[in-house]
Amino acid sequence: CWSDHYDLSLRLFCNLAESEYCNCQFQKVDAIAGEILDRARTVDDAMPGYWALMKSHGARGNNAKAANLGFDVLEKLGVKFPRSNVSKAHVLKDIAKTKLALRGKSEEYLKNLPAMTDCVKVSAMQVLTSMFAYAHHVKPEYALLVANKMVRLSLAHGATDESAFGFASYGCILCNMGEFKAGCRYANLALALLHRFDAKDWIAHVYALAHSTVLFWQVDMRDTLDPFLYSCRMGLEAGDNEYAMYSVMDYCIHSFYCGRPLEPLEEEMKTYCYQMVEYGQDGIHSLTVPYWQTILNLMGCNSDQTDGGDLTRLTGDAMDQDLLTKEAYAKSNFMSTSLINVNRFYLAYTVGNYDQARELSETLANLSDFTASMFVTFYVDFYLGLLSFALARECKSTKRKHWVKKGTKCLKKVKAWANVSPANWQHREYLLEAEHAAVVSGGGKAPDKAAAFFDRAINTANSNGFVHEEALAYERGGVFFAETGNEHMASRYFARSQELYLVWGAKAKAELVRTQYTSLVAQARRRRSFQVFKKRRWGNRVTANVGLTPNGGR
Repeated sequence: CWSDHYDLSLRLFCNLAESEYCNCQFQKVDAIAGEILDRARTVDDAMPGYWALMKSHGARGNNAKAANLGFDVLEKLGVKFPRSNVSKAHVLKDIAKTKLALRGKSEEYLKNLPAMTDCVKVSAMQVLTSMFAYAHHVKPEYALLVANKMVRLSLAHGATDESAFGFASYGCILCNMGEFKAGCRYANLALALLHRFDAKDWIAHVYALAHSTVLFWQVDMRDTLDPFLYSCRMGLEAGDNEYAMYSVMDYCIHSFYCGRPLEPLEEEMKTYCYQMVEYGQDGIHSLTVPYWQTILNLMGCNSDQTDGGDLTRLTGDAMDQDLLTKEAYAKSNFMSTSLINVNRFYLAYTVGNYDQARELSETLANLSDFTASMFVTFYVDFYLGLLSFALARECKSTKRKHWVKKGTKCLKKVKAWANVSPANWQHREYLLEAEHAAVVSGGGKAPDKAAAFFDRAINTANSNGFVHEEALAYERGGVFFAETGNEHMASRYFARSQELYLVWGAKAKAELVRTQYTSLVAQARRRRSFQVFKKRRWGNRVTANVGLTPNGGR
């Protein structure tokens, strides 16, 4: 068959490999890809086989295998990368090289780069785009080199469909370095190149990356939700199951951080996680289930009884913490272990277990290596600031200074982010300012500044629609007023905090507030002002229950 009808056999086997990939028959993909690689007469003919094999490894969470295969293929195409450990200095030098190549290039010039005509370079761009995520999960420093290589190849040899992903990934690098305006510029350029080339096959790749790591800096986070759903739909239509599922993963994560009501969000997340399994995207599923289980824990639906229903333990209907951690380490899926620890850290702070939160925060020192400029990277700094000020309140003088200094460092970061994206960060800055003022004022000496910042945090969170962090600001304000002896205000704040956690859907957290401050909460709930507050907040509840529909916006 191959010897007599080589071209026909090659096309048939390539189409068969793609079909079996879409059907999640990965062992068959491996066998078919192996046949293509054995029979192919040229590297160019072998490319579909390599591509299918790489995606097959990645879908099963074997990111190291997928990334190493990508580097092997690139070497055959004449694109070389260092195979030993890459230093931070090497990466920074490579980024500087890309910045130099881009210097003086206007947006108009970059939008109208000549088309890439070198077939070998086009193949290299396809491999680089396909392997970026795999490298990022296991060798994040190599993912940075991959992104820079895509940009420089586009500048030197012309633009192709995959150039859009290259510029989006470069925007991600810049945002991780704090250059948010420049990062957004290149992410928007990526969207323009998608339109220029009508590159529908790469929409999911570019949309997922651009909106999850860059573009939330220029819009309200809620404005990224429809693009994720559109990205998923276009990815499924193009057979790009992988990035379609990345898109709904990002949709779920952003929905959680936006404070969408937990009950409808949990239903959506369950549907999407089942869909990930259906499409054989085990690696992406492992990144999403820690958030699903976190939501179940907050809702009081943790079915794990081994630790008496410990809210900080991610074991229940969505996942088994120990099993998933073991599997992640076995597959070198360090991003998965990072997100498990992120969610445990968040829950530990949320339930007031500050010692556990402190221990978990130490595991997140290198979080940005694996999460790059995803929102979670920055969100952890916000919670680290909250934790630091909480620990400072509990410590004696020497340790207290350490935690105040650490909290102040986080506050400075959040303040800078609020200047760039006030819709997403202003209320968080005010809450850290309040906690800082509460600590440095020494309790009752000068409470006015802290009280004013707590009110600002509450009002700004309310006006920007972050109900979960409005509840948090009320709770932390209640702690402050209780410490300063203002029982009336403490009871008012705790009762409203509890009610807002219920509005959000976090029944377990609401019950925790009620039991910790029983008499104070009961006092306030009898007041007429609380009944007015309760009626208004439940009446204004917005479910924002958008679903995975074909009408998702761009």
